[in-house]
Amino acid sequence: MGLMKTGISVGVISDWIGSPYHIGIISGISDFARENNIEVFCFITGRINSPFDWEQKRNVLFNFPSPKRLDGLIILTTTISNVEDKKNVGDFIKSRYSDFPVVSIGMSIEGISSIEIDNRSGFKTLLEHIIREHKVKKIAFVSGPYTNPEAKTRYDTFMETVKENKNLIEETLVVQGDFSLLSGREVVKKIFDEKQFHPDAIVCANDQMAFGVMEELEYRKIEIPDDLILTGFDDVDLSYEKELTTVHQPIYEIGYKSLEILFNIINRKKTENSFLVLPTYPVFRSSCGCSGKNEINNNKIKIHKEFHESYQEKLNDLGERLVTEFDIKKQLEIFENSVSFFGIDSFYICFYEKKFPLIQKSTLKWAFDSNKRLKVEKHNIFDTIEIIPRDYRPAQANTYIVQGLFQGDEQMGYLVLKFCLNEGMVYDILRQKLSIALRISNLIESLKLHSENLEKLVKEKTQNLENVNKRLIKEVEERKKIEEKLRESESRFKEIATFLPMIIIETDFRNKIEFINKAGMDLFDITTDKNNLFDFIYKDDIQKVTNYCREILTNEVSTFTEFRIISKEGKRLTLLSKAIPIVKNDKVEGLRWCCLNLNSVISSILLPEETFFKKYNFSKREKEVFKLLLEGNKVKEIARKLYISESTVKSHITSIYEEIGVKNKTEFFNKLREYQLKEFGYESFIFSVLSYLIKSEEE
Repeated sequence: MGLMKTGISVGVISDWIGSPYHIGIISGISDFARENNIEVFCFITGRINSPFDWEQKRNVLFNFPSPKRLDGLIILTTTISNVEDKKNVGDFIKSRYSDFPVVSIGMSIEGISSIEIDNRSGFKTLLEHIIREHKVKKIAFVSGPYTNPEAKTRYDTFMETVKENKNLIEETLVVQGDFSLLSGREVVKKIFDEKQFHPDAIVCANDQMAFGVMEELEYRKIEIPDDLILTGFDDVDLSYEKELTTVHQPIYEIGYKSLEILFNIINRKKTENSFLVLPTYPVFRSSCGCSGKNEINNNKIKIHKEFHESYQEKLNDLGERLVTEFDIKKQLEIFENSVSFFGIDSFYICFYEKKFPLIQKSTLKWAFDSNKRLKVEKHNIFDTIEIIPRDYRPAQANTYIVQGLFQGDEQMGYLVLKFCLNEGMVYDILRQKLSIALRISNLIESLKLHSENLEKLVKEKTQNLENVNKRLIKEVEERKKIEEKLRESESRFKEIATFLPMIIIETDFRNKIEFINKAGMDLFDITTDKNNLFDFIYKDDIQKVTNYCREILTNEVSTFTEFRIISKEGKRLTLLSKAIPIVKNDKVEGLRWCCLNLNSVISSILLPEETFFKKYNFSKREKEVFKLLLEGNKVKEIARKLYISESTVKSHITSIYEEIGVKNKTEFFNKLREYQLKEFGYESFIFSVLSYLIKSEEE
């Protein structure tokens, strides 16, 4: 069982866990915690006031830390503040966590203990090295977000060093990144394509952006260091393998020291605030042309690569198995078996109780501790701030990663994983794949419940109608037929959604089609010269799809979109699509698209029964136009099918609108939806799908 906890529990607030920087700090915290029997919960909160919806969903975890449960907080302040200035971040921390002793990492805040690094001296030495030793004349600097204090110091240091060496430098260019790998790729395009700048060196404000730059340069066949020098900042483990010249900051020591400071404050061994600054120094490797010591261990690199590949294969397998199983209990059994592969021997899954305000109360759904599943009692509602219900907490102190379970707009609950491996992306991908699977199961459960309620309603109506006078028997039978048709239509809809052949397309991150299945080949006229997905997208939707691709690659969250394409027959068709990143060897190599041709399923969607038409004085021809309109036909198609002119079709549509009492197509669909709901209790979201499928452009 191990040593008993000291009784001290602390929280850690971080925007993310997927990078080596985050893992390094949490590893230091975890080691100090283990040595002193401290329980640690790392809340993955996203950034404050992030512009991205998916990241805002993580922000709910800012509300988890409570002095009733935790004794203190460590905040990776610079990571959660990339979109806010220092004053706003300080005000946020002081107002929200005033009841805690707090240690801030990376940013000094008045009245709060902090631990920082010397962002200036080590970076300045690196810059002087490439300027004076390697004689670079043209330098591109990739900065971090200007609101981030560490990024600001590194920017100021770069500008000061350039000024001091202006006689040795011909030209410089500054482009802004956001500390992410993706932004590293993007800035290369900006430097070479937009700015037409061809530097001797690219200097990055952190290693993660440098890795992105490295990938894009490799794609462009630009050799490092023969064609240009590349440097980073952080000296994470991967920079060792990539032979990246960088600035070493003691990431592990930052984490270790931060908990040591907090521990002393909690135990009142230190009453005054601490302000600790740790040194940095440059590490010269082959990316700047320095051979230095041959510190690359080829066996270690090979083993690490094999681990990555096995992890990726297992994660992909987990995702496929989860989304093909719709029973939540079986999904969690699959999840339990998979996490053991990664050495995670403890985890907890909790769902928010929806009858209470968001996150106030939760229910423990699954508990797995020390490779053993715990029996979870039903109706075990507890205060969410407890994180793990008291009766299920292990005796030994552990470090846990706490992540929200959400998909789209739905906040479902949270996942608590024991921290035990240094592959940060594994934690995030496990959360993502579990969230998607649970969301699908919840939707299917809602459909089942709707079906049961509908059947119950039919039985109740049937029972009531049995007591009606014999004169109404005919009407009863008619109503039963209508209700039966509704059930059949709903069942048909589910079959279509489940078994309809999907169009599968794989593209690289430049949208070139690398693979397409038969359903797609039947739709697209692909040639050697015409093999880019954007060649087939309708011109008015290109910007929309471009933004969607950027969001998927940035968010790591898969959502639905729709766009129009031009088929090989020249027809304009609408595709309902979902894209997910294709990841191989920890690199995003493109997108996999799953598309449904909406036009092919329209004829199977529910149309109104005769009872609807009896309410209005439609002519026989207007009734024909009405039904063809609902099937998705356009004016030209209706005219062709009925052998009448387009102007006559438009005249009939105008008459239909006037008879129903609407002015346009939107009001027309709203009117029809209200009728369906009023008459049959048909669930609104089903009809919303109907309306979406059959809507077309205004003629």
